[in-house]
Amino acid sequence: MVSAPDFNLASLPGLPAADGIDLAVLDWGIGGTAIYSSLSTVLGGASIVYVSDTAFTPYGKASRSALRSRLESICAALAAVGCRRLVVACNAMSSAFDLSGESFASVETSGVIGSG
Repeated sequence: MVSAPDFNLASLPGLPAADGIDLAVLDWGIGGTAIYSSLSTVLGGASIVYVSDTAFTPYGKASRSALRSRLESICAALAAVGCRRLVVACNAMSSAFDLSGESFASVETSGVIGSG
């Protein structure tokens, strides 16, 4: 079983102050950068951060329970720095759960594809 160690965003350089993040985009690697770029263009002045979680096992190789635990840890870390919304730009994690309108640690989530 893959464990989900605590996820800490506080050490990242250039992270906006608490209550300064409108949206975060999450992927295991860099594939979600196109979604990040599109959202940045469409949302203009919104504060958007990209989270690449390469320190964790590739999402496609992790169990559903490990992915859920990891998502909960990431959302808790995002909530701690004031983020209110997360787009999961990873197909593997998006397809593992129905993320539409779900919240973890008060962070509203959505995926890029449906689960199932």
